[in-house]
Amino acid sequence: MKTHDKIRLAGEMLTTAARDYKSAQGDMDYVKCILLAGAVINIAYPLVKEFGGTTRAVESAELATRIMEIRKGVKFGKKERREQIARFVAHDNYIYNSLKHAGNSERKLKPSDDVNFEADLKLEAEQKILDARSEFVRVPFAPGATNQFSDELRDFLSSNWPA
Repeated sequence: MKTHDKIRLAGEMLTTAARDYKSAQGDMDYVKCILLAGAVINIAYPLVKEFGGTTRAVESAELATRIMEIRKGVKFGKKERREQIARFVAHDNYIYNSLKHAGNSERKLKPSDDVNFEADLKLEAEQKILDARSEFVRVPFAPGATNQFSDELRDFLSSNWPA
């Protein structure tokens, strides 16, 4: 049995998602891109957090929460702030999670009541790929580790994708 490096695989999944997005022919191609990019995020952000970093998703959720406080003229308590940040992060992952799961036992949502969702899959795929790239570059790689990345990955990470 072969040992696999999740970071290397995440880089390959990221470039595959970006490449497949450009050649997508329909919704199923965008679904695959969303799932690949979401998997990259789920590999990258725990590593970012473990080494003391903050993920892009959390930074955005913190900013949105602060804007909400300013607009409402209130200061959330620790628990309320944490819950609001979690809601914003969950919102960012709604389509990805909708593609992976049916139902939600926490919200007492039956799988049979959770088979439809509305989305612009092309737009969602593009955003999820950009989010995955943002999280991937935050991973604290060992010195020289990026030299092991494929040329395609290095080009993608430094590109103005999707342009």
